[in-house]
Amino acid sequence: MWLSGERSGGFFKCRPPHDHGAALITALLVVATASITWAGLLSQQNLAIRESAGYFDRDQAYQFILGGEAWAREVLHTDRKDNKYDSLNEDWAHTLDPQPIEGGMISGHLEDMQGRINLNGLVINEGMAPLIAGRLERLLVNLDLDSSLVDAIADWIDADHDPQGSGGAEEGSYLALEPAYRPANRRLTTVSEIRLIQGMTALVYERLTPFVSVLPFPTDININTAPPEVLMSLADGFSKAMAMTLVDIRKHNAFVDVSAFVNHASIKDFEIEPAGLTVTSDYFLAKIKAQIGRGRVSLFSLLERTGKGVRVIQRGRGAL
Repeated sequence: MWLSGERSGGFFKCRPPHDHGAALITALLVVATASITWAGLLSQQNLAIRESAGYFDRDQAYQFILGGEAWAREVLHTDRKDNKYDSLNEDWAHTLDPQPIEGGMISGHLEDMQGRINLNGLVINEGMAPLIAGRLERLLVNLDLDSSLVDAIADWIDADHDPQGSGGAEEGSYLALEPAYRPANRRLTTVSEIRLIQGMTALVYERLTPFVSVLPFPTDININTAPPEVLMSLADGFSKAMAMTLVDIRKHNAFVDVSAFVNHASIKDFEIEPAGLTVTSDYFLAKIKAQIGRGRVSLFSLLERTGKGVRVIQRGRGAL
């Protein structure tokens, strides 16, 4: 029987027992280190696989969303050919409840952006438009917000450097902030941009945004789709109850023209100015959501309906 050791004078000198233990511990440490490293590599590989699957699911969901956007455009195009006015009784206004698709679900709906007050109509030819300013001021008052915000919004849009009224704010006001910045001095591009305007707190923004829009050009308000708060802004003393009466009326019989609206028996005494009102719309917001596997994607598309069809003029994408 041979023993491990060193040869000395023709004899083997055995290693002490603790040398065997040290070798065993070293071997175990090597195995443990290798196992931990291998486990880490497997974990990273599994994470990479899951991430890749998530990316694939989101990309696939986005393709379905683009299909939903194309469907919305076709619905709006067909509606223009078939109807002379736009109301909430029509097919485009119906919400698309979650529908099953391969591997997931899709849902969406269209909103008429001309049922709101278009902030880009507030300034025309570098001057404040009195009609829109009055309606926006009444909207702010009805929402229990500071009406002087109208001046600040106008100053953000106009190109001059002269503050409007008591609530105006031009370059000097913004340069005094920390951090400092300058007003845009041009039309708004998105509703979220108004968060930069003086006096626009998170609370004001949350209350105001459901009733205002930011469209490329000044637009009229569609009285068939405007919410009660916007209808109340059309004249002084217009109560919520009166606005709700009109909403109930148009559920069954949409107004076919502006004259039928302003001369309706319930509001005729208010002598509402018909300018800036309409019963048709050209701008709609498509909100579409899709889920495929672990991928969840939402798309917000601003659509413009023209005589030649419906085009996308702005998109926003979100992913979870």
